Amino acid sequence: MSAHDRRDEIRELISSHGFDSIFDNHPEALFIFDREGRFIDANEHVLRTTGRTREQLRAATWQSFVWDEEPEIAHSAFRAASAGTAQEYEAGGTRPDGTPSLAEVTLIPFAVDGDVLAVIGLTRDLGAVEAARRKQAELEERLGNTLNSISDAVYVLDHNWNFTYVNTKAESLVGMSSDDLLGKNLWSTFPEMAASPLGSAYRRAVDEKETTTTRTKYEALNLWIEATAYPTDDGLAVYVRDVREEELNRAQLAESQRRVAAQAALLDVATDAIVVRTLDHRALYWNLSATRIYGWQRSEVIGQYLPALLYRDLTAFNRAVAETLEHGHWTGELEQVTRTGERLIVNSRWTLVYGDDGEPESIFSVNTDMTEQKRQEDLLLRTQRMESLGTLASGIAHDLNNVLTPILMSAQLLAAEEDDPGRSEILAAIETGVKRGADMVRQVLSFARGVEGRRVRIRPESLIDELVSFGRETLPSNITLTSDLDRGLWPVEGDPTQLLQVLMNLLTNARDAMPTGGRLSFTARNVTIADSYSSVSHLATPGEYVLIQVEDDGMGMTRDVIDKIFEPFYTTKEQGRGTGLGLATSMAIVRSHGGFMQVYSEPDHGSRFQLHLPAALSDEELDAPPADATRSLPPRGDGELILVVDDEAAIRQIIRQALEANGYRTIVASNGAEALDLIETSDEPVALVLTDMMMPVMDGAHLAAELATREPAMPIIATSGLNANGGVARAQH
Repeated sequence: MSAHDRRDEIRELISSHGFDSIFDNHPEALFIFDREGRFIDANEHVLRTTGRTREQLRAATWQSFVWDEEPEIAHSAFRAASAGTAQEYEAGGTRPDGTPSLAEVTLIPFAVDGDVLAVIGLTRDLGAVEAARRKQAELEERLGNTLNSISDAVYVLDHNWNFTYVNTKAESLVGMSSDDLLGKNLWSTFPEMAASPLGSAYRRAVDEKETTTTRTKYEALNLWIEATAYPTDDGLAVYVRDVREEELNRAQLAESQRRVAAQAALLDVATDAIVVRTLDHRALYWNLSATRIYGWQRSEVIGQYLPALLYRDLTAFNRAVAETLEHGHWTGELEQVTRTGERLIVNSRWTLVYGDDGEPESIFSVNTDMTEQKRQEDLLLRTQRMESLGTLASGIAHDLNNVLTPILMSAQLLAAEEDDPGRSEILAAIETGVKRGADMVRQVLSFARGVEGRRVRIRPESLIDELVSFGRETLPSNITLTSDLDRGLWPVEGDPTQLLQVLMNLLTNARDAMPTGGRLSFTARNVTIADSYSSVSHLATPGEYVLIQVEDDGMGMTRDVIDKIFEPFYTTKEQGRGTGLGLATSMAIVRSHGGFMQVYSEPDHGSRFQLHLPAALSDEELDAPPADATRSLPPRGDGELILVVDDEAAIRQIIRQALEANGYRTIVASNGAEALDLIETSDEPVALVLTDMMMPVMDGAHLAAELATREPAMPIIATSGLNANGGVARAQH
């Protein structure tokens, strides 16, 4: 694309942002250059004052366009504006007709998606203003010479309202000499004063015998004056102060605010919220991005007290105000709210704006919405914490396996030799409890490290019955738990521990949704989903499913909450009462089983969760034979020597006893290095090495690798409490 084409494209972009109406009708000079300083466009004011056409200016650059007596100031300002920072400076020079000129130049970057494409310039002729200033200075000088050392007018009236004294300033003020005023009546000399605020104030001071002050414009003399009338025994003394300068400053301040607002209108193209407010925090300016971010229209905000609209807690806001007033600027993060009450985090930059008198008059702020970025950062931190928790859980699981293994093996060893039915029953209960603990360890690993659960055929009613039995024992007494299961429910295939976790999550959420009690029901039935079943056909493959429904009559949820409940880390519970992972994990488990989950809820009308799990229909037996009926005796040894390697003394001991009880001989080592020494020094060959994976000094993986080199024919069995380390062993051997 040519440079001309690019400039035309930028001009069209500026037009699309509503700039043309200002550009075409502005009474002062407006021009546009691209960020490389090439001319794009100028309004009629520029063409008229330069005497050149747009085509003639098309070849102009910023450097050739600048007519400032100090061009480096103009070039520096243009570079800063091209980099994204608005600039303002005064430029002096000579017009084409040879007359001197003084202009106020404002350069505003035009950016799209944060990329500065062009610089928009505005000039304001200061010649007339400067002439007025010079005229005013000359007048003040003449008045100063005339009034000598007295700066305010003083005159005295008697009880008949006749002038008894007039000072030099008063003479000048009314344009009459003291000879013309002394002895003359106030109302006769200045008849227009009788009906003016001044006349009313004078009469009130005399009647009430109280000092009275009034400020007004005296139209007859075209003056703004402040008159203070002091009642005296002889009449009335009047002190008159000329307040034209103060009123002029006030008018100039209003004009300055109007000009700032007009110039700030160009900032509506910014993506950040730009707000100007008075020192008492009432809005003066509000750009379009502020409307987009906060939801308040400009007409609704101007003049309003902003802290009441944007903040719930003013602590941080007040600190920022104090620092801004002290240092002139402040930058930091603030928590704000939108019109709908939604929480916002903004990166805010405040600048104190000073008036012509050098006193602060307003605060200019630019706010960047950081809410989504903060949410992502918070999500990343939570994810990192969960990863750390997963690592910790893995270590705990390994240690728990080391605790459970000797208990399980001891119970099995004792049960094999126990003939007493009572003792056998106790040992069987111990074995069952240990295996249940092992299942819990596997579930911790599955949640923390993503270990895939086992898949077996399951009767759904057995899971629901187990959960209902548990719930009736643990739920508060004000919650009634019922179940209604169809007979002949189809079996499903999956991990019973994971599916039980899903149902447990739903039971827990239902309990929390009924803090004052209520009804909770579990139902299940067989369903067939066909292509025409439109309500869920987009979620599932047509076929046979088991539908499990969990329903409560608790507080319910709004549509906005329902849309987010399956998102990781989203929770409506108080801080510290939930991680936001329960439903997200449940949804992941259901999907991994080929099923889907739906939820129906309304505020104050409870919630209903529906789980659809694919049916596993076949002719196979659904339940395995009792373990005692199929248990085979372990093979017995014939005196073979087995080396047992484990850093846990209890595990070494129980494995040793189990092996020796079955006809083997054993030697033991607490780590891989010790095992290698025993193999080297043993008087007879070792028939088998049985080693743990996680050990100090030398772990099982390194021991296996070393034996593969020294004794390649020696059999090795590696065991571990963590599935991941099994992969390490296979990779090394």
